[in-house]
Amino acid sequence: MGIEIKSSGFRKRIQEMRARAPEEATAFVNEVSKMGHTLAQNFAAEDSGELRESILLDPVRIEDGEIVGGYGTNSDHAVYVEYGTGQRGLSGEVANGLTKDPEPVSYREDWSGMPAQPFMYPAVKEVEKELPAMLEQLGKKIVGGENHA
Repeated sequence: MGIEIKSSGFRKRIQEMRARAPEEATAFVNEVSKMGHTLAQNFAAEDSGELRESILLDPVRIEDGEIVGGYGTNSDHAVYVEYGTGQRGLSGEVANGLTKDPEPVSYREDWSGMPAQPFMYPAVKEVEKELPAMLEQLGKKIVGGENHA
C-alpha cells in the first residue's frame, strides 16, 4: 500500500494564478487610485471648484516592472490649501506626521495666513483603512479565480 503525489495539478494551478495576477493587480491599482481620487475631490475645499477639478486620476501604467497609478493635482496653489500658509500654516511634517516635508513649502511667519485645509492626505488615510479588505479580495481573485472567489 502506498500514496503517490504528483505535482502536475499544482503546477497547472500556479500557472493559472500567474496568468491572472497581472490583470487582477492592474484592476486593483486602478480601483485604489479611483477611490483616492474621488475622496480627495470630496475633501477639497470648495470655492470656485477649480481645486476639485484640478485633482486628476493618473493612468495606470507599468514602470520598471511595477504597476503604477494614483492621482494628483496640477494646481499651483493646492499645496498651500493642503498645508496652510503663514503663522496658521502647518508644515507637511506636522500636518502629516512625517519626518520630512513631502513638498517644499516656505512659510512667512510675519503674517497670519490661512489654516490648512487638507484634502490629499485625508484621502490617503481613508484608502488605507480599506486596503486590508481590498487586498484579501485581490488574493482570492488571484488564487481562486472568478469561479473560486
